[in-house]
Amino acid sequence: MEHLRAIQVGEIKRVIVVQNKVDLVTREEAEKSYNCIKDFLKGTIAENAPIIPISAQQKLGIELLYRSFMKIEETLKVDGDPIFLIARSFDANKPGVTPLELIGGVIGGSVIRGKIKKGEEITIKPVLIGGKYTELTTKSPDDKKRF
Repeated sequence: MEHLRAIQVGEIKRVIVVQNKVDLVTREEAEKSYNCIKDFLKGTIAENAPIIPISAQQKLGIELLYRSFMKIEETLKVDGDPIFLIARSFDANKPGVTPLELIGGVIGGSVIRGKIKKGEEITIKPVLIGGKYTELTTKSPDDKKRF
């Protein structure tokens, strides 16, 4: 649900939905799940997105997924400040650390404009800290601080 919201907020129009692990259920269950996904997407920005059933373990549907990726037109605008829409994040910090003690995490999403180079300063916003929205700016590796 939150991934779909992020896609809608970013107005990302080229979406591919991957229905993974179809090898772990019966054909009937996979078809029922496929139809549930189709119903869930109705009325959203991803309503007409292809839904590709795959099994990563069995390598089923991977070629179709690859061909679908290849059909997506490259529309990245490189002029201007970079914009990266975050669709998901994973924390790599110990529970209870303060913002100044953060050591990192992993984010995933889409670059919709610009280029980001290794070591470049990045501002992440909005960030919810202590019930208030703010922003965090990374420091270059030479600064010895991460945020």
